[in-house]
Amino acid sequence: MSSQVDSFLSQLQKETIQVKVPSRDGAEIEVTELTFQQQTQLLSSSLDGYENTLKYINLLNNIILDNCKETNLLIIDKIPIILSLRKQAIGSTYRTEDDEEFDIQEYINNLTAPPATLDKVAIGNISIELSCPTISGEFTHITRCINNSAISMENVIYNEYIKFIDTIKVGEHTMNFKQLKLQDCYSILNALPGKAHTVIAKFIGNITDFESSLLTHNDIEIEIPPQFFAPI
Repeated sequence: MSSQVDSFLSQLQKETIQVKVPSRDGAEIEVTELTFQQQTQLLSSSLDGYENTLKYINLLNNIILDNCKETNLLIIDKIPIILSLRKQAIGSTYRTEDDEEFDIQEYINNLTAPPATLDKVAIGNISIELSCPTISGEFTHITRCINNSAISMENVIYNEYIKFIDTIKVGEHTMNFKQLKLQDCYSILNALPGKAHTVIAKFIGNITDFESSLLTHNDIEIEIPPQFFAPI
């Protein structure tokens, strides 16, 4: 790149927006606007198949990580950030492929306190520690699934469960799911009693229900596919 272009780029100023996020009890964080490149990448994404869906989720994760100075944001913070970035870049009106129109600001105003969840569950001599993943943690987990697609594509439900598990302890033995290979995580989950499936599913359900509430206004839930970022 020439020095003239370098000089030109150095003069470009990026706009920032303030976004209220649930993990900070509604406090505002500073987020940098979408770039031309980021918006193009989003519009070029596909949701055709599980792997492409993972890549799209991770593209959103990567954009948030790049555009936010705040660290350790949780996945429940993604929706207000994404909605606010879209509003800033394109406007508050969102028109679906079926020509339905929605005001994104009404969904941004949906912010409520996240649900209280039990993060440690005991089943007999088994202790399971769960947590709402950070955005960076989800990015790492999805990257691991994509890089091990030969086995991860056959274990979709397991992949989602693993994302929320920190450790599983039996007696004096503790398994850290953030450090284990995927295949080892699958093997441990397969050996657990059915009650473990129930409590993990309930924990995840509480978080996904909360995320759905952030995308719902007047009983109408919107989605965030790649075309969400298309100019209207």
